[in-house]
Amino acid sequence: MPKVLNRALQLGGEDLKIGTYVVTVLEFDSDGNVSRAKGTNVPADSDAGFAKGCRFVDTDASAGGIVYINEGTSSSASFRAAVSGTAPAEVVTATNVILASESGKTFFLNSATEFVSTLPAPAAGLRFSFVVTAAPSGASYTVVTASSANIIKGVQITAEDAAGSGDSGTADDTISFVDGQAVAGDRVDVISDGTSWFAYAFSKVKAGITFTQAS
Repeated sequence: MPKVLNRALQLGGEDLKIGTYVVTVLEFDSDGNVSRAKGTNVPADSDAGFAKGCRFVDTDASAGGIVYINEGTSSSASFRAAVSGTAPAEVVTATNVILASESGKTFFLNSATEFVSTLPAPAAGLRFSFVVTAAPSGASYTVVTASSANIIKGVQITAEDAAGSGDSGTADDTISFVDGQAVAGDRVDVISDGTSWFAYAFSKVKAGITFTQAS
């Protein structure tokens, strides 16, 4: 009778610089591309060396957005958060440059001194939500495009007017949660088709959210 072994399989991994960051590689595929890895930085878009479908664990994350899957190719990665029981979210209190790898995340805007959130370059399927949790006072929260590109197309729905005659935009670069007008609960959802950002704003009053072209 064969001897039964009761030993746990352990995977140590090796720290290697693959593309932009050093990651702990747990497994390669037969083509020499990383198929499983972990680390404190999610691989950057367009990094080479990660197999399509590569599973990456963000060891720096505490909740939501912990596991990422490469939806790109081995020559140009595109890691996106895997669906989990908890959607990725972050309380933001200062200037925030958003990464494409954070797609699907909700940002809760909560600060006594308002700030700017910068969207990544557009890519099909990227989406983000912004929710006011501390009403702006003294300045406005703004959400802007990378390089001030005039690619925001938006519409506002407001509780102040059942007909929904709030602000709208067709070629803008800035979304503002307006100082003294926006309130806790006001929200903007943005989604990209790869060329533009389509924005859907929900606010208590018409003046609470605006679409503008700063440059």
